[in-house]
Amino acid sequence: MRGTPITIVQHNCAKTYEVLTTLLPYTNGTADIVLVQEPWLAPDGTAYSHPSFTSILPDTTNNERPRTAANISKSRLDILVTYRSDLLPHLDGDILPLQILAGKEKFTLWNIYNERKKLTPDSRPLYTMDRTLHQLHIPQHSILCGDFNGHNSLWNSAVQQQIRGDVLVEWFRANKCDLVNLPNISTYNYRHGSGTSILDLTLATQDIFDRVVDWAVDDDAHIGSDHEVVRFTLVSDTDNLVPSPMSNKYNWHKADWNAFNTTLQSLMAESSSSFYSYLTSGTTNSLDQAALILRDSILNSLNLHVPLSKPCSRSKRWWSAELTTLRKEMAKTYRKWKSSRLDPDHTVYKRSRNRYFRAIRDSKANCWQTFLNSAKGQDIFTAVKYTRPTQSMKYSYPILW
Repeated sequence: MRGTPITIVQHNCAKTYEVLTTLLPYTNGTADIVLVQEPWLAPDGTAYSHPSFTSILPDTTNNERPRTAANISKSRLDILVTYRSDLLPHLDGDILPLQILAGKEKFTLWNIYNERKKLTPDSRPLYTMDRTLHQLHIPQHSILCGDFNGHNSLWNSAVQQQIRGDVLVEWFRANKCDLVNLPNISTYNYRHGSGTSILDLTLATQDIFDRVVDWAVDDDAHIGSDHEVVRFTLVSDTDNLVPSPMSNKYNWHKADWNAFNTTLQSLMAESSSSFYSYLTSGTTNSLDQAALILRDSILNSLNLHVPLSKPCSRSKRWWSAELTTLRKEMAKTYRKWKSSRLDPDHTVYKRSRNRYFRAIRDSKANCWQTFLNSAKGQDIFTAVKYTRPTQSMKYSYPILW
């Protein structure tokens, strides 16, 4: 069998809390890795925490705010992630290099935000390309994703000026990276509502390019952002992989153990003749056959009486039917404006988006207040736990390369 494909989403959240809190629930269950540029961060610099994802932030110097982040689905326990800061000439919060190991699959995933930043208070702002990227050597088996803030006819034939694009293209070619984007597919809508652009790019080194498939703008992802949600899949070329025994997470809290024991005893009774015959034989092959009978009986009993964990994208306490209605209304007005590109339709869309964003904040505040008002006994300690900052993976792991 082939390894499980890895689905990756990339998106610029414009540091907007409501966009990020809509993006992660939307991608929960459909994406394995979510790369974010300009993520919303708490005042203390910690990442937004979603129960279905593990967040990763890059290291920075002088307590600078990182402008890239990654969210790894907890349902893909076969995916091991290492933050590879050693690949950078110096720490830069606009670049997040990740080593991904999944079975026998191994590649480097780069989350890049090409934007201006001052190196010193008195210096002129430099884009990430000029500060850091031009010093990088991209290793083989790499995928590059991000908001590159550049214009070039390679990805947009309508551009008149190659603003920052020529330098990017030269760097892509020097590192043998090919463009994955479908040409002329817009990924950004101007905030005044009168035009589009292509700022979000996906590239891959030539040795992995053919396995990056299904690149597309997600037309169903209406999350209130000016940037489109981009998704693609990496398929494995490794045969004969053993599926991870942890790939399906059982919900042990809902297990019916009495029924499990009854079913297991019944299944083993049905196979008792063959099972004990194999055990008595004592050869390697016969013992293997006995082990298979026991394994299958246990798995069949588990599948009948222990449900799988199925995280719901709307399983948050604060999510309500009203929010579902408002999100659908925002999606409807967005589609209408995207089709017409008329200023009045854009105004209606912005009003709908603002109503949805305000409703999210109000719903969370009300939910929290209700919880505090009704807290008793151990709930007090739960409340204290909720107020503590969530630890994201903002540190280097041992290199597994």
